[in-house]
Amino acid sequence: MISTLNSYENMFGPYHLQTLVLTARIAQALWAAGETRNAQRLLEYSAKHLDRYGDAHAVRVSTLTALRDLLLEQPDFEKAIAVQREIVVCRTKFAEPEDPVVVDEKSRLASMLMCLDPGRD
Repeated sequence: MISTLNSYENMFGPYHLQTLVLTARIAQALWAAGETRNAQRLLEYSAKHLDRYGDAHAVRVSTLTALRDLLLEQPDFEKAIAVQREIVVCRTKFAEPEDPVVVDEKSRLASMLMCLDPGRD
């Protein structure tokens, strides 16, 4: 997997859409294999650089979603909340605020915030 990623980086460059998509897929495979540290690093890298591709919105959201889920599993709630905020921003850019997907992501963010600090009013 890593050698394929290196080939993509050499052929297309480290910030090419295909390279970043492969990076996210490898990260998810690493996470499934229990290598959460490497998976997190690759997901963060991919999500950061996918931001430059407006038309790759769905790929970026799926990468952010995987990153959020990984962070929740660790558990690193503060980072997971920051990622969830970014998911809400991404979803809102491409849909109306009343869109069910946007509402669901906002609701998930609110739930995460309440779990972080149950004493908050």
